[in-house]
Amino acid sequence: FNNVNFATTISQLGRIRNVNRMDQLFISFLDDLANQLEERGMEAMGVRQIANIVHAIGKMHLKNACTRRIIMYVARPDNANWVVTTAVKEDNPQAVANIAWAFAKLGIKSTGFFSELEMNHSEWLLAK
Repeated sequence: FNNVNFATTISQLGRIRNVNRMDQLFISFLDDLANQLEERGMEAMGVRQIANIVHAIGKMHLKNACTRRIIMYVARPDNANWVVTTAVKEDNPQAVANIAWAFAKLGIKSTGFFSELEMNHSEWLLAK
């Protein structure tokens, strides 16, 4: 799998209401996804793919160890800063909205993500 395949697969799974969250293949897929993200980093994955992955996790309300690793990796201040800055550079407010929605849905309080938005990009958000 490459990065786009990972993001597309989990995004498509998010559209299916009856995903067996306990299925060992599904859990292995999520573990592979977390490993790839941590090994390759945010830049290799791309902001759109990151947003799609995080959104799908929120939509499916997944709260297992693998998805927690993914969400907490994205929520880290340095990574949250990169996501917001890159989304602004690419003029991609949908990526920001998808991640913010998923964090809220999952109860994640990413001060790095929201502080970066508020402190450095509030004018961009208001223009969108």
